[in-house]
Amino acid sequence: MSKTFAELEAEWKAIKKKLDATMVEYRLLRQKRSAFQVKLIFPRDSSPEAMRAFRDREKEVVSQLSIDLRDLDQDIKAVRIRLKQIRATLAVKQTQIYQLQAQSVWKKMIEKAEAINQLATQMEGEIKTLSAIAEDFYPPTEKWLPQHPELAQISATTIPRVFWKDNHLEVRDKAIDWDSEET
Repeated sequence: MSKTFAELEAEWKAIKKKLDATMVEYRLLRQKRSAFQVKLIFPRDSSPEAMRAFRDREKEVVSQLSIDLRDLDQDIKAVRIRLKQIRATLAVKQTQIYQLQAQSVWKKMIEKAEAINQLATQMEGEIKTLSAIAEDFYPPTEKWLPQHPELAQISATTIPRVFWKDNHLEVRDKAIDWDSEET
């Protein structure tokens, strides 16, 4: 798969155009099949000769009708098979385009993921430092003094990080490790 994105896109567009044309052909055949009808005009008089001629014409029309319907049904079936083949080819081409696009952006995504994780590590350290500074505030606990202020209230328990999962990157939360000494 050493084709360029432009080549793959051009091939995809050509296949899509072929698919659209085949869909139009299929719809026309289905419409023709739905609109298929036979008109028989009954004779004005009910003489034996007129009735015999009518029955002969009826047999002729019915035999032609079954042949035409069979041919039409075979044409519809053939177009359905072609549609399935074209759709399969289009899906393969789309997969190749996705692979090429993924290859071109993957390196940039990995770099950004590493940068996010570095920032997350730095943020985790800063949160721990802030918590440690706030814990150093010990006001006297005399009952007659007013309630001491709470300088920091840290309710964050996680930091977003980028993880490798199966064949893609996933941003999810990682618990802050309060036990490590990174301050």
